[in-house]
Amino acid sequence: MRKNGPINPAVPFSAQGCLSYKGFPLLFILVIMLFVSSCTEKSDTPPATPPPEGVSHSPIISADRDIKRLREIVRKDPADLSVRIELGNLLMDNGRFREAIEVYEKILEINPENIDVRVDLGTCYRNSGDPERATEEYRKALGYDPKNPYAHRNLGIVLAYDLGRTKEAIIELAAYLKLSPDASDAPQVKQAIRELKERS
Repeated sequence: MRKNGPINPAVPFSAQGCLSYKGFPLLFILVIMLFVSSCTEKSDTPPATPPPEGVSHSPIISADRDIKRLREIVRKDPADLSVRIELGNLLMDNGRFREAIEVYEKILEINPENIDVRVDLGTCYRNSGDPERATEEYRKALGYDPKNPYAHRNLGIVLAYDLGRTKEAIIELAAYLKLSPDASDAPQVKQAIRELKERS
């Protein structure tokens, strides 16, 4: 199961602007690190033999085919939450955030305490341009599990860069570091906190 959802750098930053580190916008660096840490490793190496006739190894065609297959499984067995989660994750990973939101919301109707799905739902709302709704979902996730580091981190990012609520963002990012001091993005998060403190 996923640990958190990727944050889409295509979503506009807030009017507050963005912080920088060695010439790169800090948010961009954090976003890339979040995306890399949340995605499963995929190979870019083409297959050794050509695909059979009528079969494509295009990631887009493959994803569309997998989405169609998963939707069919969900239609036949709507109680199988693991397939619904897989479908939501695949939609999210392919930037189909509105569709992923629908799938994740259905899952949460059945199992509202699924923290990973709730964090991913928040990320989909954020990437769909609704940071307020994203913060609601991250806070709900923290209501179920106050020690979920990904909910703290993602909430901090949205508060800082989308909503301009610097003091709250610092608290959330600090909570993330306390829970995950050895995280791969810890140096960038520490730098973000320092720069946010300078701005406030």
